[in-house]
Amino acid sequence: MFKKPNTEFVYDSFNENTFDKEKFDIVVFAASLQYFPSVVAVLQQAERILNRGGEIHILDTPFYDPDDAAMAAERCRSYYKDMGVPEMADHYFHHSLSEFWGFDYRVLFNP
Repeated sequence: MFKKPNTEFVYDSFNENTFDKEKFDIVVFAASLQYFPSVVAVLQQAERILNRGGEIHILDTPFYDPDDAAMAAERCRSYYKDMGVPEMADHYFHHSLSEFWGFDYRVLFNP
């Protein structure tokens, strides 16, 4: 179990109505950014709830070269079909780092 003083984990939906008054030092998207249709929209929401100097961390989320996104989407459709839940492919988005244009970001590790 992860325990650290002054640390709180929040599980909730994430949209413009989430966290009206709260501010955070860090917002973490752990294996989840690919389930949001718009990187720009979700990062703008995350920035809105950050304290000054706060950070957004994106972990375990694949990013695709724009030319590879169509092949990745086909693999995704096939994967979810084989799993018996083909409708899940409609909720998985194949983002590229080019969508981060306009944000101040660094890639710390890209396997």
